[in-house]
Amino acid sequence: MYSLDQAPLIRGLIANADSIGDISSAWDLEQVLLKLGARHPDDLETARIFRETADRRMGVLARFDAGEFPREVIIGCYYQGGSANPDLGLSPRNCTSGSREMAKRSLAMEARTYYTRAVDIMLRNQSYASEDLPRLLIELAKSSYTYGGQKLGRTSLTYLLAYQASNEAPLVSRAETLVQIADWDLLHAVGLDEADAALAEYARAYDLMTQKGIADDAVRRIFAPDAPIVLPAFMPSPLEGEGASSGYVDVAFAIDKYGHVKHVKLVGSSEGTDREAAKRVEHMVMRSRFRPRLIDSRTADEARLVVRYPLTE
Repeated sequence: MYSLDQAPLIRGLIANADSIGDISSAWDLEQVLLKLGARHPDDLETARIFRETADRRMGVLARFDAGEFPREVIIGCYYQGGSANPDLGLSPRNCTSGSREMAKRSLAMEARTYYTRAVDIMLRNQSYASEDLPRLLIELAKSSYTYGGQKLGRTSLTYLLAYQASNEAPLVSRAETLVQIADWDLLHAVGLDEADAALAEYARAYDLMTQKGIADDAVRRIFAPDAPIVLPAFMPSPLEGEGASSGYVDVAFAIDKYGHVKHVKLVGSSEGTDREAAKRVEHMVMRSRFRPRLIDSRTADEARLVVRYPLTE
């Protein structure tokens, strides 16, 4: 197969194989699709192929993380750093057993590779208006944060900011991305000098927002909301569970200028609250890192808060 016109047919065959649980055939067809894309490295259709393959890898990883054992983990030889795709420069060593954590890292690295290739093709084609691009960049940042890739994660956020600027996104959206870059730098800071440099980035973003006339409530939502923002903000907050609410707990704690938590204490709860559930929320607060709180462009040395967190079923 040589023409990308054949990609929709192969894509349909993959979907059919998936629908009947024929994972091996779906995998083999996916490899054919990847080889077809490799013949056309600058085509936007190839970007789509890479993006969809990365999405599937992340889907396998999510299932693996949740305790399932997807067959793709064996078919792809992800144990011990292996991969069934020689194009990625990885040599399969053991396809049936090995380190679970290594398998997760291998899956994540492969997904990041495909996401990166998709982004590169879009940028080479000056496809700055593609609605796929910001989602790809956020997926890269999420994967880089969770499974390692400090430089790539920050670069993804920087590209996202450039995308927003080129498409004249609302100023508040650009400001939020700028603040997320500061979040990233704070989370990955080594030593106080780098941490202080991240705080200076927050201050510049705050000043920019006020100079551009962004509404005070938007500034407060980003820098000093009632419920502080768990870092990184692009990941689901561990303190905002999914499902129906079964009550609440009130937690008192302090956040220092670098977003670290101290003085955590349960101070109230809804009637009939399970003590173990309340303690889980308390422990999640203790393990979380929060965005520093800024008022008038100054970082609060210590902010004391009482926050009501929902309990979910």
